[in-house]
Amino acid sequence: MKKLFSTLLFCWAALCAQNVAAQYVTIPDANFRNALKVKYPTCFNADSQLDTTCALILTDTLLNVSVKNIANLEGVRYFKNLKELNCYGNLLTSLPPLPDSLKTLICYTNALTSLTTLPSTLTYLHYANNMVDSLPALPAGLEYLNCSNNSMNSLTELPPMLKHLYCSDNSLPSLPAVLPSSLNTLYFPNNLVENLPVLPSQLKILHCANNLLQELQNFPASLSALYCHGNPIYCLPFLPSGMQVISLSNTNITCIPNKPVNMPSSFPICNPINNIAQCMTFPMFSGYVFYDANGNGIKDSSEIGMANIAVKISANNKVFTDANGFYSITVPDTGYFVATVVTPQYFIVQDSAITAHFTAFGQISATDFALTTSNPFRDLSTHLESYQRARPGFMLNFKLTYRNQGTVPTNAVAKFVKPFLYTTAIVSEPNYTVSGDTLIWNLGTLGIGEIKSIVVHGTVSTAAVLGSVLSFQSLLNNNDTLDYNLADNVSTINLTVQGSLDPNDKQARPAISPAQIAAGEYIDYTIRFQNTGTDTAFTVVIADTLESNLQANTLEMLASSHNVRTSVKGNIVYFEHLNILLPDSNVNEKASHGFVSFRIKPQTNLALGATVSNKAAIYFDYNAPVITNTAITKVQNPTGIFDKINKTVSVYPNPVNKGVLYVPNMAGASATLTSLEGKELRNWSAIGESVSLEGIAQGMYLLKVTQKGETRTAKVMVK
Repeated sequence: MKKLFSTLLFCWAALCAQNVAAQYVTIPDANFRNALKVKYPTCFNADSQLDTTCALILTDTLLNVSVKNIANLEGVRYFKNLKELNCYGNLLTSLPPLPDSLKTLICYTNALTSLTTLPSTLTYLHYANNMVDSLPALPAGLEYLNCSNNSMNSLTELPPMLKHLYCSDNSLPSLPAVLPSSLNTLYFPNNLVENLPVLPSQLKILHCANNLLQELQNFPASLSALYCHGNPIYCLPFLPSGMQVISLSNTNITCIPNKPVNMPSSFPICNPINNIAQCMTFPMFSGYVFYDANGNGIKDSSEIGMANIAVKISANNKVFTDANGFYSITVPDTGYFVATVVTPQYFIVQDSAITAHFTAFGQISATDFALTTSNPFRDLSTHLESYQRARPGFMLNFKLTYRNQGTVPTNAVAKFVKPFLYTTAIVSEPNYTVSGDTLIWNLGTLGIGEIKSIVVHGTVSTAAVLGSVLSFQSLLNNNDTLDYNLADNVSTINLTVQGSLDPNDKQARPAISPAQIAAGEYIDYTIRFQNTGTDTAFTVVIADTLESNLQANTLEMLASSHNVRTSVKGNIVYFEHLNILLPDSNVNEKASHGFVSFRIKPQTNLALGATVSNKAAIYFDYNAPVITNTAITKVQNPTGIFDKINKTVSVYPNPVNKGVLYVPNMAGASATLTSLEGKELRNWSAIGESVSLEGIAQGMYLLKVTQKGETRTAKVMVK
């Protein structure tokens, strides 16, 4: 009897232990149950019941049951150690009690009308694309909240540690009166918000587009991106120096108070003329650089503005005059500031530095710089640039720019020399004659400071071989012995024939020698762009960050396809084409291209083997920037003394004014210096890297160099 009792007691204890070890529950939603069975097959019994004591259920930290047609998550509470629950893209109308351990809840794109009580451990909550109209109490440690595209008409008090708030596409009339000081992102486009609270000091991104805002609070210094398009805003507060992105379309804004150095924008800086809403602006110098023909110090209506002249506040804060000689440049505060014009060669400025005392923001100092001259200098120059690269069978267009940078009006004859594999189609100045492969124009008299340009449209022959070089030249009075600097009367482009390519690119001088750097030579750059979109581009802005191997304060403009405002802020150059109306390539391929061309000196301490790398960002209206290729210039010694394309000797500096003329790698070569009439003045038999021109009078001469039986020449100007 005692033995039977012991046996029964043992069986009862075993049964109790089994019941304690396994607690089975039914998961009511079949789709949720099936998803769990797939992931945890050993945690279900034969009746498809979940064992809530299963180790996998108790220890798993991540549960992803997204896009499973689940309507009920009852049973998720048994995941005692769950950290992340991802249940987006289902049919949920409500949530059951959640595990106390949960940190991340992702339940967007369901049919939720409310949320359950949230665990105090939650730090990330994403429930966009639902129908929730109000929030429960939010955990104090919540850092990320996305409630976009719901039915919200109010926001409760936000958690103090919140960093990112996304609540777009609701019906919010306002935001909480106090925003968390930790907030980095505030994203609430497409609501009904009329006023903003004070913005947190750590805010980096503010996206408030398509609301009812009429004004904005002062921005914190940390702000880097602002999207406020689609609001009835008239004015902006001062933009922080670290601002990089701004979107202002479909607002009442006509100007901006300042331009942070890393922020491309098509809007002009506010001044009393364009500041219709009387918005606060930085003080500004504004005016013209012009040739003062009558010497009265006043820009008369008949006097021409001087293009591409630099006006600066400091070495790395300057702008260049536009095609009409106009400039505008802001100063960073009130007080005394000096605007200085960089006086061009041959000219005199009575007051090259003008001081203004700014006592208030919005004040403008109308400051003109009058250029005069005391001596006559004849100096014409030309610059040739292509709109595209050379491709067999494709269009290739050029802009020929001619400028009188001297001090006397000069009759000008221009020439365009092309290879036989290039056929001219349309020329903007049709009154020309043809001699072989040369087009010739009589430009008439170029006045002081006057600039003319000719655009040549043509096509590269289908017979052009990939990798071959096509050479083009622009000539302007290239045989005028009275021209003070004949070196810039010729501009040459050598284009390598290529296949498929990106029309937005940057080109640079491929190589420069240490000796050329020491002589102060420049690196020439060209940035080309094309509107390949589907509509007209109203604004094209190019931002070019100059690397430390370049001297930003030596930048000079050479040419541009369209009127451009050029400014240098620190090591960033901005080329702003405002109201350019650049057609897209589908509508007008020929007119969809543009370019800017400039030059800049490399640092003088660059060693042999160093490289100068540079690229640019091109902004078409408010689209993301197009990043060009990286243009590389190598510091290397030339491979020989002859220019194999142009059949001339490479010499520098030219003009020469210190008596020493350098000719790289001419050891063993002989040379003679003659007048243009052929009279020999100097000769050298076998010399090194330079020749002495001490005692040679000012004028133009011909240097002939003979090496290995081949003679080449160069015109040399002695100052």
